[in-house]
Amino acid sequence: MNTEQMPGAPAVLPSFPCGHGKSDTHAQTLNDGSPNRHTSAGTPYATITVAQIEHMLVNPTMVQDKLRQAPWFIPSDYAAHDARTHEVQRREGRFWWLTLDIDDGNPPLDVLDRALCEILGDVRRLIYSTASATAELPRWRALIPLATWLSGEDFKDTQLAFFDALEARGIQPDRALARHGQLVFLPCRTGDFYHYALRADK
Repeated sequence: MNTEQMPGAPAVLPSFPCGHGKSDTHAQTLNDGSPNRHTSAGTPYATITVAQIEHMLVNPTMVQDKLRQAPWFIPSDYAAHDARTHEVQRREGRFWWLTLDIDDGNPPLDVLDRALCEILGDVRRLIYSTASATAELPRWRALIPLATWLSGEDFKDTQLAFFDALEARGIQPDRALARHGQLVFLPCRTGDFYHYALRADK
């Protein structure tokens, strides 16, 4: 796994397409083939920066319905109306994050953090509990900002190598996050349980 691009925060300040809830799409045609009648159809997505995501880590959004309300982003700087299309992101996207979703196995935060450090080095990383996590069943997301962007092809291959390295350490990631247009839910909570860690690169 090539880690030359991984340490540190980006040297430039890209922003990333974002939205709220799984049905938030600006595509002109919906998955069922019907036209998207929403006023946002055909318009670019709103975007979010690294600094804004880090602010959300400390101040997570409170939601009642994750699927309808939870904030999300795509780790690419391509934010046109078709940004949720996997093939478009593969061709057009420049990917600035490695992303991780852990829903199975329930590793403690310190175990996950140690595994990330072993694989990537002591780089900047954001770890936070998912909206469905509980003290008994912790579930995590992790975001690792990259110093330079990855192409669509390199992103998929790098994500899969990242996941392989985690599985070798007994951590089971959701491999859906290797898909180019996959939504990555940002920090939010539905109740009192919420844990996070922000590790600064050295």
